[in-house]
Amino acid sequence: MWLLDFFKTGPDKPVLADHDEMRRLYEKKRRAVFFGLVFGYSFFYVCRLCLSMAKKPMIDEGVLDSMQMGTIELAFFLVYAFGKLTNGFLADRSNVGRFMSTGLLISSVILVFFGFTNTFLVFVVLWGVNGWFQAMGSSPSGASLSQWFSNKERGFRYSIWSMAHPIGEGVSMVFTAVIISYLNWRWGFWVAGTVSILVALLLYKLLADRPRTYGLPAVADYKNDHAVETHTATASVNSAQYEVIKNPYVWILGFASASMYVARYGVNNWGPMYLQEAKDYTLITAGLVCGWAKTMEMTGVFFSGFISDYLFHSRRNVTTLIYGLIMTAGLVVLYLGPSTRLGNLDLAFAQQIKDGPVAESTR
Repeated sequence: MWLLDFFKTGPDKPVLADHDEMRRLYEKKRRAVFFGLVFGYSFFYVCRLCLSMAKKPMIDEGVLDSMQMGTIELAFFLVYAFGKLTNGFLADRSNVGRFMSTGLLISSVILVFFGFTNTFLVFVVLWGVNGWFQAMGSSPSGASLSQWFSNKERGFRYSIWSMAHPIGEGVSMVFTAVIISYLNWRWGFWVAGTVSILVALLLYKLLADRPRTYGLPAVADYKNDHAVETHTATASVNSAQYEVIKNPYVWILGFASASMYVARYGVNNWGPMYLQEAKDYTLITAGLVCGWAKTMEMTGVFFSGFISDYLFHSRRNVTTLIYGLIMTAGLVVLYLGPSTRLGNLDLAFAQQIKDGPVAESTR
């Protein structure tokens, strides 16, 4: 089937005999792949968080109510969870460049369609389908990092790649809020979707298949870093995946990560609306505050590797515990903090625009 052939990883080619040419090509590919993973994955979050910024304008306009919004997001996360499991298995056998860029492309097109409908059922179906293609970002990124960067490089590279999360979230929260405020919620989806389509096409050019498909040695051989065994045959991949499933520590980490994501997505998806409804912020300022939070998140991600390596001698559990306590304290402060009029500071600027922002709520 041509579709399966399109996504399937290519055959191994003989390793290039010219070492200078091999090194030049390897480093060129590594730079392109790493930039593509960070830049491209950030736009998965741009596509994912548009709905968070559009919630209150859509509710105020009478398009949907809060219960319907929750149902739409439930459809997304149910499909997204199953998609991450499935697409992780598929990514090990796929051309990651084609696999990941296709996911972003279709997710972006769905975003554009989202701005054209008013029907609740259509919203549920579109956002649920979006969850599947959003799940084609994280696992392929991890697979590509392991293919192009050796064991000793992955910790630092992974921490940099993880900055794509807050970058995409911050961009979406700030710029989408401005677009929705001065145009309307539909334009928020249309603009974000259109820009993300262009990024998906660029991603197709930047990302790559496994090194061996280009006549390059496996990264463990290239970097002489054989701390982790690399698997190339399909049977070996199947065996390695089965061993992961049997490992109880993987399940413990999975439950811990799930708990963190409950808080993270709660803030991402409902934080902007909560600030507007409970803390008296306007949409623009709520977006700016959430964007500032993402800046701090990006800083924390960047230094997490350094903190765990040098302050706690690679004890990742200590660093994770401290980060978790800080996150919990932040959530408590967010809940107990008094309502303010900080959100109205941007109204003076807004009133300078003829007719004002059509989607902004004022108090």
